[in-house]
Amino acid sequence: MTTVVFLTSAQTSPFSIPGDWVDAGHTIEGVGAGGLSGVGSTGTGGKGCGGGAGAGYGKYTYSSGAMGSTTPFAVTVGASHGNASDQTTDATLWETTNPTAGNGLRMYAGGSALNSPAFSPGNANGTGADQVGTPSPIVYTTTTAQTGGNGGTNVISNLTGGGGGGGSGGPDGNGQKGGDTNSTSGGGGGGGGGSDGGSSTAGGNASTTSGGNGGNGNSGSGGGSGGTTTGNAGSNGGGGEASDGSGVAGQALVGGAGGTLGNATDWTDNSGGPHNGETSGVGGGGGGTGANSNNTANNVTGGNGASFGGGGGSYGGKRNSGGTSTQGAGASGLIVITYTGTTPPAIVVGGTHRFLYRRPWR
Repeated sequence: MTTVVFLTSAQTSPFSIPGDWVDAGHTIEGVGAGGLSGVGSTGTGGKGCGGGAGAGYGKYTYSSGAMGSTTPFAVTVGASHGNASDQTTDATLWETTNPTAGNGLRMYAGGSALNSPAFSPGNANGTGADQVGTPSPIVYTTTTAQTGGNGGTNVISNLTGGGGGGGSGGPDGNGQKGGDTNSTSGGGGGGGGGSDGGSSTAGGNASTTSGGNGGNGNSGSGGGSGGTTTGNAGSNGGGGEASDGSGVAGQALVGGAGGTLGNATDWTDNSGGPHNGETSGVGGGGGGTGANSNNTANNVTGGNGASFGGGGGSYGGKRNSGGTSTQGAGASGLIVITYTGTTPPAIVVGGTHRFLYRRPWR
């Protein structure tokens, strides 16, 4: 029986070996955490910020060794470190919990758009996934590594929108870049990038005061579109739509969330564990919001990146400092373990074959 196990940020390291575990042929897949969007500013010179980058994807195939009774791992809720080029701190890890000095597998997080230079987007790691140190006790071969998409760029001008989040890399290809903004005062935001290669596309750029559409996911569809001051969410791994800009007093602006289930073939957990029956895939980036050029309090909310690995969209600049300003969050990372377990032994009871089966999750 082939068993699929999900490990998310809700589980605590270490992972305990299942009762029917077989080392040979097993694989480890996963994505890092998506990058957090940047922090915009207020006032006559208020500006949006760049979007968070999408996470990298990796797949590793068993080569040699034997799994111990437990295996350390790390999965982060969402990337939040203030450095556009720091994709290691919030990486997803297997066989280690140290992203820089350990010995294990590493799937990079998307960079968060938080630090200097001001208003810059998060960058995706150009490798996507690799191995750190000398993995032990099991040695793996890296069979696939895909990069996430960079966050969308904010044009440094007064009262501009926020960039879209990048889409996550996946089994079928790289994630796509979030959409950029423009120099229009009260301009729109950038759309979120699509995920998982294939026919996915980058998030749409803002066009004067209009927000960009979300990029399509792997299937060539799923990008959010059709909204105005509230962007529509993506689907099937597509990016969220950005909101338009506004000059209306008190007008709330909301970026659309990225779309989930971006793989051409999604994963389904059948382990009997905490995620049994759940289907998961990689996610699109969240849409940015436009700017509000009216000197009245209003709320702005960047679109969240989708599970798993999508980057968050940034909110736009605001003329007035009142109201709430919410960054688009990056999605959490994920580990997917796939193995073919032992066949339960048959016993004969009253002439009938019955099987003893021990639930693999414990």
